[in-house]
Amino acid sequence: MEVSTRAARTLESRDNIPDLAFSPIDHIVFYLRAQNAALFVTRKADDILFEAFELLPPNSRVMSCRGSLLREFPECAALVKLHVVSSEAFLSVFIEVMTKLELDIAPNVQPKAKKAGVEHAEERDTMSPFLVTGMVMDVLAGLGCCVQPSRYIKRSREQVDCSNTRLPFHRSPVWLLLRVSLRLALEHGQILSNEWSSQGLYKALLAFHHCRLLQDATRRGFGSEVLYCMGAKVARRVLKLDPPC
Repeated sequence: MEVSTRAARTLESRDNIPDLAFSPIDHIVFYLRAQNAALFVTRKADDILFEAFELLPPNSRVMSCRGSLLREFPECAALVKLHVVSSEAFLSVFIEVMTKLELDIAPNVQPKAKKAGVEHAEERDTMSPFLVTGMVMDVLAGLGCCVQPSRYIKRSREQVDCSNTRLPFHRSPVWLLLRVSLRLALEHGQILSNEWSSQGLYKALLAFHHCRLLQDATRRGFGSEVLYCMGAKVARRVLKLDPPC
């Protein structure tokens, strides 16, 4: 699994383009930070599945919610034939579009706030992802077909803290991106057994990841308060395992 549009730039060489059909990579994640969105790409036999979703929700949704925010991932999906995606014409345009969406903020995706009767860009709110979930996905659906994604509901503990600061604090969009991408990869994978569901395996992998972090922190001599918090997080993850260990 690869994160960021730097994975797409490796395909810019003409020598790499024909090898896409034989690439061992089954999943690629494009982190489009300037659009507050992500694009999860999966190879399925002779088709390529594109799934898009928003990362940080709007401040209004977070501020009006008590407790965890229930969110569905992914938001939309499109299926395109492999021979279309692997063509030089498609890749050259796709790489250029992904690079611009990763770095450039379009004026119409920035939320607006009216001050003294004049609209200004609201930097404190999150970007609208519609250029990815709308424009890009509509073009991909036109090249292939629009499909109904296999969505799952995630409880997300979001934060918008604005105390004594120009820009609010949000939880990491990259951490959310990695967790959603891991869950989608497990949903699409063929490695599940009768004992483990994709949700159960996802929880087990996160518990294993947190345990490794706690081991590394212990070896490096982190303070007792930090280790206690990390241990509590691991215990909470273990209690969520399904089936239980």
